[in-house]
Amino acid sequence: MENWRELLKDKPVKYWIRAEIEEIIKEKSVDRERFYEYSKTNYQKIINRFYYAFVDYKKYPKVELSYC
Repeated sequence: MENWRELLKDKPVKYWIRAEIEEIIKEKSVDRERFYEYSKTNYQKIINRFYYAFVDYKKYPKVELSYC
């Protein structure tokens, strides 16, 4: 997989897709069982939590869900 952080670092708005979330889950060893069922109905909330946990949100204050 391409280095998605490098591809997205210059965008004015941070976009998240499932592949990005998977990379963070692997890198940070996040337990999937903690949000598996919740993610079916509230995926945007999960995206926001990941965003504010791992991204410079002062530089990129907006998060949008993007599908390929």
